[in-house]
Amino acid sequence: MMLCSKSKIVIVDDSPLFRTYLKGLLASQYDLELIEINTAQELHSYLRNANIQDIALVLLDLNLPDGNGIEVIQKMKESPATRDLAVIIVSTYIDKDTALLAIKTGAQDLVVKPFKAEELLESIDKLFSSAPLVQQIYLRDQKEVKDYYQQINTEIKRARRANYQLTLLMTGFFRNGSLDSPTRGDDCRQNIALGSAFLQLLRESLRETDSVFSLSTHEYLLILPFTSAQGTATVLENMEQSFAKTLQHKGCVAMKMLTAMVSYPSDGGDFREIIAKLEARYKEQL
Repeated sequence: MMLCSKSKIVIVDDSPLFRTYLKGLLASQYDLELIEINTAQELHSYLRNANIQDIALVLLDLNLPDGNGIEVIQKMKESPATRDLAVIIVSTYIDKDTALLAIKTGAQDLVVKPFKAEELLESIDKLFSSAPLVQQIYLRDQKEVKDYYQQINTEIKRARRANYQLTLLMTGFFRNGSLDSPTRGDDCRQNIALGSAFLQLLRESLRETDSVFSLSTHEYLLILPFTSAQGTATVLENMEQSFAKTLQHKGCVAMKMLTAMVSYPSDGGDFREIIAKLEARYKEQL
């Protein structure tokens, strides 16, 4: 990312005290113009009239007076003018599902308030670095969320050495008609149980060489070595049957299952390329 003296960091937060703190911190580290914005509507208005090329970064609070940050990112990504803007979420406690959704929607990183100054600066420095950015799911609780990037890298190396085809499937379930996590709301306990039951049925339907990893309480990664197109179709059919069976058993309604697939080597030979295609195809289903 190239920076110049006219580059801007846009701070979107409804707390004047916090914006003042961020401005002081950032001004001491970067020779950039700092823009303060209070609401989602104000941000969208600013972006419509600003020179987008001058914006180096948007620091975004998830909890705004007139909308949530996930919706703000979604709207930014829908516009060709703003879809490539870098966004770092800076917000109070972010649960695992919200963090995953923020990353999948397009945020580059997450910093949780309260934070140490060096924590935020490290995140920004990583983004501004001249080295290539490696997209990653960045979460505070590494024990609960699988580092599936490393897992995919390992599996692709094995497939390359042994010269076999590898298929990756990402699947998850959401509320119909929305991107809302099914693990929030009045029926959250029921839907957490739904996720556990669905995961168990997935594992039971796979071969010994296959594996499934939990990315969150409602999203999963399936790794299928030695799998042809026909074999993948069978797995997809089993997944749909497992999902329907789980919904019926748990009495859940208004849920949809989303699925995306990539294969090595037909979709690329580098694990970063494979991951980018997998996540892009998954986002298209949302």
